Amino acid sequence: MIIGALAVQLIAYGISRSFNQAPFTTAMLAGTVNDLCWIAGYRALSGSRGWAGLQIRFAPVDRKVLAASAAGAIALMVFITAVAEILILFGIKITGTPNGGVTAGDLHQLPISILFIVLIGPFAEELMFRGLLLDWLKQRIAAWQAVVLISLLFAALHSHSFSNGVAGWLALADRFLLGIATSFLALRYKSLRPSFILHAVNNGLAAVAIVIWH
Repeated sequence: MIIGALAVQLIAYGISRSFNQAPFTTAMLAGTVNDLCWIAGYRALSGSRGWAGLQIRFAPVDRKVLAASAAGAIALMVFITAVAEILILFGIKITGTPNGGVTAGDLHQLPISILFIVLIGPFAEELMFRGLLLDWLKQRIAAWQAVVLISLLFAALHSHSFSNGVAGWLALADRFLLGIATSFLALRYKSLRPSFILHAVNNGLAAVAIVIWH
């Protein structure tokens, strides 16, 4: 399923580039095609493979848990920002953005960015990483080891330009910590809804911040 989604994503990327679409448009199209393939593939296979349905995966939880998850996203952004400011105080330059053309560069692109990287993307990624893959791994190794491995994989699979130096490493750290936090929520509450909220708010804050500071 993952390989098939990747193949479709590469085809969508090639088609978009052949029409000379902007990097933002190409990234949104290719990424969303991949995410939708994950969701559709999971739904198609869940019955025959014995996987929990989407309603069970994203079962309702207490609203206080969802509010705390959103607050956790804010706390993570504050932490990463604070680390960046401390590094700057020590004379370490942080230039460029590790997001490339994936996030919106102006207000006109922001609604599309919100739809794809705040709603569709986090839904698909939580379903695959904190749902299917984490369940599979923790049946074979200790839960904490599964959490660390999934978080490392999650961080590594996101595009980070290390040519940006410290900015790229900070982005990697942000994704890893996000993976740890969302994995904890998924295991603690037996639902992907809190981890989705944390992931979505984190992406939303990043998207808005980039537009404001662009």
